[in-house]
Order: sequence, then structure tokens, then C-alpha cells
Amino acid sequence: MACTARCWPVDKPEEISHVALFLASDESSFVTSVDIKVDGVT
Repeated sequence: MACTARCWPVDKPEEISHVALFLASDESSFVTSVDIKVDGVT
């Protein structure tokens, strides 16, 4: 059965903020030109 709506849990604000904080930190200094999906799908 095909998905016609979101078939995964809605992202929680803290899940999105973890990615934003990582990108703002020194830990992401070598991350360039990449798409980071934060959508709950693995």
C-alpha cells in the first residue's frame, strides 16, 4: 500500500534541534555541501 500522507512519526522539536546544534558546533567543521534529512525515516 502506497503512502498518501506522512507514514512516519512527526519530528519532535528536540530531534531537529540536535541536528541544528551539531551543525553550529565545532564538531561539524568538516561537514560541507551535504543534505541532512531530519524526517524520522531511516
